[in-house]
Amino acid sequence: FKDRPSTLCLPARTYRLSAREYRGGRLDLDLDPRMVRDLKTLGAKVGCSLFTVLLAGFNLLLRQLSGHRRQMIGMPAAGQSTLGKTDLVGNCLVYVPIVSTVDDDANLEEYLLSLRETILGAIDNSRYDFSALKAEWPRSDDPCREPFMSVCVNMSPKMRAEKLAYGGLQVHYETNPRYFESFELFVNAVTGEDDAMVLQFQHNTSLFELREVQRWQGILLGIFAKMAENSAEKLASYAEVQVQELAPADQGTAILEMVSELCRFERAPTDGRGQEAEPQLREPSDAVLAPGLREAGDTPLYFGHGDELFGVCRLPAFR
Repeated sequence: FKDRPSTLCLPARTYRLSAREYRGGRLDLDLDPRMVRDLKTLGAKVGCSLFTVLLAGFNLLLRQLSGHRRQMIGMPAAGQSTLGKTDLVGNCLVYVPIVSTVDDDANLEEYLLSLRETILGAIDNSRYDFSALKAEWPRSDDPCREPFMSVCVNMSPKMRAEKLAYGGLQVHYETNPRYFESFELFVNAVTGEDDAMVLQFQHNTSLFELREVQRWQGILLGIFAKMAENSAEKLASYAEVQVQELAPADQGTAILEMVSELCRFERAPTDGRGQEAEPQLREPSDAVLAPGLREAGDTPLYFGHGDELFGVCRLPAFR
């Protein structure tokens, strides 16, 4: 870090605020399972993890968006093992800075091997938290931007629904979007069964428009496709990929439908002996999913012995 990497300045809105804001939004990108399998095959061929392959793709994207060859991305890491406190509850999360150089003349396989060593070295030194570096980092001339670690990438498995045993109920869950975001861009790759993967682009909505974030997703898909097709190309060639066209994003509708789908249980009826019958499913009403509603209402969740009230789901206002 004696030779500090340049601050990543992703294309932001043209207007500027007087101070930094933290309003957050999320735009999800589903990867085709065939592409995920191809990226896994690439990693196995070179001898690196799927996370390394994904991170290489993000670095190539950032190289194209920012123009910077040397760049820093944050990586969350659990700190229990580093602290020697393996019995602690929680992740003891630290953000590890990953600094790499995208050499346009190097080929992809060489870059993957280099990036693998960089990640392993950063994990070995993860006890040196980014906060110590951040305290000495030069401030940005733009009060709206994060000068130190603006982008973070993570990969996490999705918990299997069958492990959430709620008295015989069928369980489905999704992770909530964060409505406030510390980083300018936080991408979480959520892996599921049968090579399913969702890239959750959590972003600062004061800086980035939804259509701009979707444009980045289209470029990233093109980069991943070319990486899977040919790993012997020079890194400069991945800036010439064909941008994938995506359907127009409507974040509000997507979130409302997701929450509505999670609230399909209603009070379980009881038989004549007071015993609870099988939980009943209901389809979300037209009122819940109708566009333009300002209030979608509350949905109580009843189950367990004696019809205890487990919770209330309040659907957000939808404009």
